Amino acid sequence: MKIYENEELKRLLRIYLAREVKEKPSLQSRSYDRVEISKEGEILARIFTAMSNIEEPDILEKLNALKREIEEGRYNIAENVLAEKMLSRDIPEDIIKIWLGE
Repeated sequence: MKIYENEELKRLLRIYLAREVKEKPSLQSRSYDRVEISKEGEILARIFTAMSNIEEPDILEKLNALKREIEEGRYNIAENVLAEKMLSRDIPEDIIKIWLGE
């Protein structure tokens, strides 16, 4: 049996050849979505870009150093500064209660 003599294949090829050839739409006739960014959006984008370039301070390193000072007994609290912060409510009452062991 030869493939090109197969009746089913011949029928499919005739259907293929008889099909209507539809034109592909040209790129110019297609409509595309448009996005417009407001002035505010552009300014925010610049701000976010600038902020992402700022290096963050290494707080973990400072915390570990402070922790070591406390553990080694080298950390001294200026009592007058602590009292002023307590009176100005810069230190939350929860933290004061923890310090007092309450």
